[in-house]
Amino acid sequence: MKKWILSILSAEGDQSSKRLIGLYCIITGSVMAWIGTFTEFKTPEYMYNTLMYIGAGAFIGTVVESVFLQKLNKPAPQPQSQTTNEQESNQETVQ
Repeated sequence: MKKWILSILSAEGDQSSKRLIGLYCIITGSVMAWIGTFTEFKTPEYMYNTLMYIGAGAFIGTVVESVFLQKLNKPAPQPQSQTTNEQESNQETVQ
């Protein structure tokens, strides 16, 4: 468990701290909803909404970041050199 938490918080790990924050907010919000449903204690609506928005924003931010990083890290297609195209056309003309 300690190793997993360290991998989430480290820059070298494949886990994201945004995911940890998102999971924490979703779990906390779910616990608050459960407490409000089954006990006499009521959670203020603004607290619940804020936690859910932060959790959703963290997950959405992770997805958007991964999509844009894939596009940025994709290698650009290599254009064919004109000399290769000219040589091919010359060989076709000769034959």
